[in-house]
Amino acid sequence: AFEEEAGWLMADTLCNGCFAMDKKTGNIEHLFSFEGESPVTAGLYYQIYPYGRELFFVPGYARSICAWNPDTNKQTAYPITKKEKMPYRYVDSCRIDNKIWLFPASLSQPVVLFDLERRTVEFWNDYTDGQPDEIKNRTGEVFFRQYVIRGAKACAVLHGSPYLVCFDLQEKVFSVKQIAGKEYAFNDVGYGRDSFWFAQKGSYEVLRLHPQTEETETYRWPDL
Repeated sequence: AFEEEAGWLMADTLCNGCFAMDKKTGNIEHLFSFEGESPVTAGLYYQIYPYGRELFFVPGYARSICAWNPDTNKQTAYPITKKEKMPYRYVDSCRIDNKIWLFPASLSQPVVLFDLERRTVEFWNDYTDGQPDEIKNRTGEVFFRQYVIRGAKACAVLHGSPYLVCFDLQEKVFSVKQIAGKEYAFNDVGYGRDSFWFAQKGSYEVLRLHPQTEETETYRWPDL
């Protein structure tokens, strides 16, 4: 959602549509549908970034980044795939200066770089080159949650594994770090109090990683 003085703008996660909600009345108004996108696909757009007089809607399952000008009601699509339907979604995104980065759910998808000023789309396809086969051979969706964004680095856990992966957006370097033993199967990671915090599937344990010392600690609910 995108907050304005009078209310919020939001892309519906269940259908193709952008809506405005009035803060005072709670009334909801349908503003437009996204051109060129399926009318029934859920989760088309998840985030909105302002630039100049336009709002940029970032996928989700949408095939394009959509720029919308509220003054003219004009839409401009910037395709990020040539396929009729996005095979996997984009899980998260971030804006650094005048660039938007899109982060994939699958290792077979490129990281997308969109330049807001030049209106160009670039793809980072070869980030897994040189990585172990157990990383490269993972198919399907392997990133299910939002990424941890720290400066110019975006990090996520390889779902159901002990691996933390990081995209260095400034240097365009992809790295993989094994945080714990093979018996660990992480499904989420967050960052706070100068540490990474890892949630494990089917467990009440949370593992803490101190990135400066690379020391780890394990906490168990309700002792957190």
